Amino acid sequence: MSVNDDKTGPGYGVDTFLKLAEVSSLPTGPTGYGEIGFRTSDHKCVVRTSDGVETPINLAGVTGPTGITGPTGITGPTGADARVTGPTGPTGADARVTGPTGPTGADARVTGPTGPTGATVTGPTGPTGPSGPYGTWIDYETFYIEYVEDGTTAPDAAELISAGTNGRIRCRKFSGSADQDVLFCWEAVPDDIVAASGIAFKVHGIITESTVPVAGESVSFKLSGYCVGDGDATDGTLGTAVARTENLYASGATTQYDQFNTGWSGAVTITNLAGGKACMLKLLRDHSVANNYAQKVGVYTIVIKLVRTMTAP
Repeated sequence: MSVNDDKTGPGYGVDTFLKLAEVSSLPTGPTGYGEIGFRTSDHKCVVRTSDGVETPINLAGVTGPTGITGPTGITGPTGADARVTGPTGPTGADARVTGPTGPTGADARVTGPTGPTGATVTGPTGPTGPSGPYGTWIDYETFYIEYVEDGTTAPDAAELISAGTNGRIRCRKFSGSADQDVLFCWEAVPDDIVAASGIAFKVHGIITESTVPVAGESVSFKLSGYCVGDGDATDGTLGTAVARTENLYASGATTQYDQFNTGWSGAVTITNLAGGKACMLKLLRDHSVANNYAQKVGVYTIVIKLVRTMTAP
């Protein structure tokens, strides 16, 4: 309890003792049996001993006895949920409004100009394939110079040229300072010759002289001819001569006894050329060609190229 410091209130000034408890001992103050009470005259707690002496005390430091804990009350039942779910209201109307479809936009693609057409390249035409099951092919006829006959102005007679240990060849030397020619007969033109293709020729020879060709010097030969058959006169008129010129120095014939081979001539048109006939031919060395090699050259073979076709028997 607290002391009434202002000494006012009900019963103040009336000496009345209200016993609160009996004690057999006190923590402070008088010892021995006594009573603790409340004195109303001054509103103070006092200890009254057995001899009647009252001593005011401060009970702030005295811990009263612990009271008895009452029984725990019974928990009542859980009340029912008083909430009531009302009915679901109707779904509101869709407030969205679909606007009209806008116009389709213009096609923004731009078609570029068409590129130029590429150039057409035609490859070369391949050779004509064989005709039927037989076909055509190239054939060759070789004529040895030692068996030909003298022409209008004949070259030297055939002679043996010896070149070193093993080189032996018979040839006729054609002059480099005058035209010289020989005649020979192609006794039997093949029956299956393709006459429309004509013939071509080349000459095989040898550098016989010690004065050899120098840069640019050449040799030139010409071939012409005609054909005769049953009932024809043996003598006839030669067709137009076709020339073949060879640069001796460029071909590598630069030393005595070196070989030279002319390239193939163009097509030679032989008068009345046909299979089964005899063909009279003339070979001439033309000394008037530009850059003529002025020395003699030895010729040992003349080669004819022709086209043949196999036909059914």
